[in-house]
Amino acid sequence: GGGGGGGGGTQSKAGVGGGGIGGNYPQPTGAGAAGTANRGGGGGGGSHGGSASGGAGGSGVVVMRYAKERVVDTQVSAANSTTSTTGGSIEFHNDETFHTFNTSGTFTAGESMNVDVLIVAGGGGGGYDSGGGGGAGGLTYLSNQPVIKDQTYQIFVGAGGSGSTSAPARGSNGQNSIFGTSNTSAYYTEGGGGGG
Repeated sequence: GGGGGGGGGTQSKAGVGGGGIGGNYPQPTGAGAAGTANRGGGGGGGSHGGSASGGAGGSGVVVMRYAKERVVDTQVSAANSTTSTTGGSIEFHNDETFHTFNTSGTFTAGESMNVDVLIVAGGGGGGYDSGGGGGAGGLTYLSNQPVIKDQTYQIFVGAGGSGSTSAPARGSNGQNSIFGTSNTSAYYTEGGGGGG
């Protein structure tokens, strides 16, 4: 994810991962733009003067990928299937299957296999009135992560932090995103810090 743009002077360019643009000085209401949803970008900082608020951070995302040959046991619709791999929005690209979680949910493996997991946390909210942009949400990539047949894995997608609406408050931190079977057996990715 990309960090949000800082406020002040002129509009600041957003980060690569969907960060919000900083407020445009001297606009009297140059609020920072929000980070893009499900990209983990930070919110833009408010511009100088005019009581400009920071933008909210973008929410995170969790994506799982495995070889398409496993698709025999993947239930995409209401088709009859005795075992199925379920969870998130399921798509197929070339020789791979993707499960995308834009919101929290569960993943259940239809068979034991290895999957790749991308975990992006929520971005931080932007700061108020000349405040900095929020930090990008953290990113973790797990390669060949084993999952067990019929085991349910909890997915938590971190929300973006709220932008600051008054001085001297900073933007709120983004929430962590999580993948795992329990709180003690999970992978956490830290949310981005709020801009000041």
